[in-house]
Order: sequence, then structure tokens, then C-alpha cells
Amino acid sequence: MEVSASVRDHFIHLVKDIFPNLTTEDPLYSVIALGSILFVAALIYIVARLLVRPQIANWVYKSNNKWDNALQEHGFFRRLMHLFPALFIYIATPVLIDNEAVMHGMVIKSAQLYMLYSGLLALYAMLSTVEDVYNASALSRRAPITGFIQVTKLAFAIVTILLSISLIVDRSPLLIVSGLTAIA
Repeated sequence: MEVSASVRDHFIHLVKDIFPNLTTEDPLYSVIALGSILFVAALIYIVARLLVRPQIANWVYKSNNKWDNALQEHGFFRRLMHLFPALFIYIATPVLIDNEAVMHGMVIKSAQLYMLYSGLLALYAMLSTVEDVYNASALSRRAPITGFIQVTKLAFAIVTILLSISLIVDRSPLLIVSGLTAIA
């Protein structure tokens, strides 16, 4: 908590140096804070993409394991890189933007949706990896799992859509599911 207060104080001091009459309740402050958050999030993504991802790829190709090579080929690590800026946005927004600001809730929910869909795409890549590794084995000729993988992807997509709707309308996913079963 001390770190977030010091970061907030430092940011407010920096903004007041540029705009002396600006207060934290002013909408312009929220716009400046959001722009700063998005700028740093973009930098985090660029650093993750240019520095971290090649290092992970280097480790993957040096190992003798088939799984990590398949994960790399299906873009699992590339899709996970999207979680870094989303987490930063989610963590930095309550620090820099007041809870009463209209923008606060929208940015938090957008970051949550971004994390949710990035996680779904990473999960898709992982399931495709499982399918490819399984198809390379001798057992796949007797019992293919492509249908199971597709049904699993569909189930995760439905769960993600329900979670997305529950985030947007700010209701429990159980209420949404019970509402859908009442319609049927």
C-alpha cells in the first residue's frame, strides 16, 4: 500500500508540474492518467515481445522436450505475453485513477476482459498442442481426440462468453446461467 501511495503521489506531483491548476477530480487528470497507463502497458508489451519472448524461444529450442517446442509453434507463449500489459493496466488503474471517476470502472473491466480473452487464446494454443503431440503418437490411429479437443474449446469459449457477460453487467455468472436455463 505504501508503494502505491508513493507512486500516486509522485505521479500527481509530476502532473501538477505540467498543469499547476489540475486536481485529481478533474476529468483531464483521469485522461492523463489513463494515457500514461496505456503508454506504459504498451512499453511492457513491446519489452515482453522483443526481449522476453525470444529468450523463451531460445530456452524452448535448446531443450530436448517436444511439448515446449509444440507450445512455441502454436503461439502459446506469444499469447501469454498479452497478460503482462493487461495485468499492469489492472493493477495501475486503481493506483492512479480515483474510484469515483467514470473511467475507472470501464478501464478495470476492459483489462479484465483483455486478460480473460488472452487466457482463452493461450488455452486454445495449449489444447492444440495437446492434440498435435497426441496425433504424433501411435495411439492416435486407434483413438483420435480431435472431436474432444474441439468440444473442450467450445466449452471454454461458452464459459468465457458467460464470464464476459457477467463482468459487463456486473452480475454473478450463476445468475446468468440460471436465467438461460429458465428460458430453455
